[in-house]
Amino acid sequence: MQAPLLGRGEEIFVVERFLQGHLLHLESAYSCRRSWELRVERKGTRARLTIALAYPTYGGWLGAQLDRLARRRKAESELSASVVHFKGLVEFENHPDRVLADF
Repeated sequence: MQAPLLGRGEEIFVVERFLQGHLLHLESAYSCRRSWELRVERKGTRARLTIALAYPTYGGWLGAQLDRLARRRKAESELSASVVHFKGLVEFENHPDRVLADF
């Protein structure tokens, strides 16, 4: 997985929990403080994807504020773009004759 915003160009993650179609929890192979949790919540034909990202911030209060103002916003925007792309791929898989709207 590539996560350059979080301090490394590429990082190895280990699957900690997995429920087919419901939950995927990944933790960093080198630091258990870095983790991703992806949950799929379904109601009828619709599904909601919930993503939680946890990573350490260093530098005390000032480091946490800098992270909040810079890295977190950029990570949120990149994650949002990735989710839109993922949605397009899933919908394209269900309707292969339609052109992807976000491209």
